[in-house]
Amino acid sequence: MVTITKMKEASIFIHKGGVTSVNMARKLVGYDVTIALLIAHSGHLISQHSSPSPLELENSIDSVLQRCLPEPIYEKYLTEHVTYFLNHSSVLDNFSAHEIQYDDLVGKTLEHLYQAIKFVHYPEIVASVLATKSPLEAKMLAKQLGIAKYKRLDWKDVKLEVMKTLKRLKTAQHREVRYFLADHPQTVFIENSPSDYYWGCGEDMTGFNHDGRIWREVGDELLDGKIQIQ
Repeated sequence: MVTITKMKEASIFIHKGGVTSVNMARKLVGYDVTIALLIAHSGHLISQHSSPSPLELENSIDSVLQRCLPEPIYEKYLTEHVTYFLNHSSVLDNFSAHEIQYDDLVGKTLEHLYQAIKFVHYPEIVASVLATKSPLEAKMLAKQLGIAKYKRLDWKDVKLEVMKTLKRLKTAQHREVRYFLADHPQTVFIENSPSDYYWGCGEDMTGFNHDGRIWREVGDELLDGKIQIQ
């Protein structure tokens, strides 16, 4: 959690050390807040003028960000982006309360279905996962059952396509998801999970971000008229 105390400490690091203190600040408050602090302190860090022009300041800010951030992160922040993770109010979150029907299965959330499909060869397990009260419970139950080797053997090969299918269904079955994607036609979607480098961006934003990439792909399909509304 980012606290006022951590913000003050990070701000002092940035104020005194400039770009050399980015990693210290990031550990305290994360990249988003660190970038905001860099911008806030940009005049102190790089301007040799008492009152730089708006263009000079804009160029200075961009120069600081480009120097202090790894290239993949800098490229992502050049583009409009939306981050999400464990934000149940976000339509992008797999835990959001959007019921989805997949063939003859109905999940309270996308996460319920994603976890249940791991066990398609065991209908009773599928039913148990779908019956859990929350997406987190579904995930934890599936994890326990996966350790017990009930999970389908081809899961690593099919899980990306399963996720794509479920996100397409979520989009097709829920108007607010379609509205959100239509309102963000060129946005980079980032699952801002600090620990997941496969589905998310990881702590340092060098992860694969497959979840965010799939949402961008589904959003493009929607804009191209390839999503059949249900």
